[in-house]
Amino acid sequence: MRERTDYLKGIAILAVMLGHWFGFYFKGDDNFIGGNGFVSIFFFLSGYGLYYSLGKIFPDRQIHPKGIFQFYIKRINRLYPLYWLVFAFRFATSSTFRGSASFLTFLALDFTSPVFLWFIPAIVQCYIISPLLFSVTRRYSFVSALLGSFLVVVILNFIAPIVHIPSVRVWYYRDVFLGHIFLFCLGMFFASSVKQGREFRVIGHPFLWGFLLIASIVLQRVLGPLDQVYPSLVDLLFPLAASFFCISLMQSSCSLPLVKLLTPLGMSSYGLYLLHPVLFHKIHEVVGMPTVESLIMLSLFPFFVFFSKKIEELVQFEQVLRLKDIVFNRLHINKA
Repeated sequence: MRERTDYLKGIAILAVMLGHWFGFYFKGDDNFIGGNGFVSIFFFLSGYGLYYSLGKIFPDRQIHPKGIFQFYIKRINRLYPLYWLVFAFRFATSSTFRGSASFLTFLALDFTSPVFLWFIPAIVQCYIISPLLFSVTRRYSFVSALLGSFLVVVILNFIAPIVHIPSVRVWYYRDVFLGHIFLFCLGMFFASSVKQGREFRVIGHPFLWGFLLIASIVLQRVLGPLDQVYPSLVDLLFPLAASFFCISLMQSSCSLPLVKLLTPLGMSSYGLYLLHPVLFHKIHEVVGMPTVESLIMLSLFPFFVFFSKKIEELVQFEQVLRLKDIVFNRLHINKA
């Protein structure tokens, strides 16, 4: 199953990078290729993966403060070191970023007007509710959770404009209020159904659901918002298409195309997400010609994937503490 989830992450990060590449180098819409839509895979798989992480901390499903503290420490160690490294680089090299960034941006808690990597504050919101969500997963089947959460999302999307929730991606993913939370919940409830032996089975080949996911992304772009206030039916069905695509591919035994390309990308997806804008900007500053920049990017890409994975591993707090111990031990030996 791990290979399948890495493969899905690979699809998502490749779409994101292609979208940013198209928008950055050719001055087009960075969502033209639909990379933003494929971020839905990350939200779903985050819920799926965190269910198992929480299961190790709370094997009896009894939520307690010590376990919650342990969970959040692990999430901080996973999320923030590389994020802070990229933040520091941007802060040091961009006067525009220095003028717009705040302490909430540094903490990835800017939920009103994020100016830096909107996905990180959005996933932090998912992390915040994870222990509570985990505690109720056993009570409901996947179908019950899907129908119930879909109904809640529909109701909230009628309430949100009334109370003037900021119209930013941290709250409105793909024009759906809390659309990312909805995807995250479905991922966690699906993992619960698998763990309990009540796995929900998706009918249809993964390529069919992949086509429907792409079709929903295209329809959202072509049709645009049918209503300036409330999401359209296509907007509301998009998270379902994304979730069913993930589930169908995870359950299928079909051979995966481009597996040797996409699986390594998925394994390095977080580092690639944070670091690829830095690489794009630097290449653009040095070269300044879109076609040449693209050729350079393609030639550097294998090294960039390897570098992203290694630097992500290096800056983890656990690795830093381990390196500190090694240095101090060597200094102590030398003194002795």
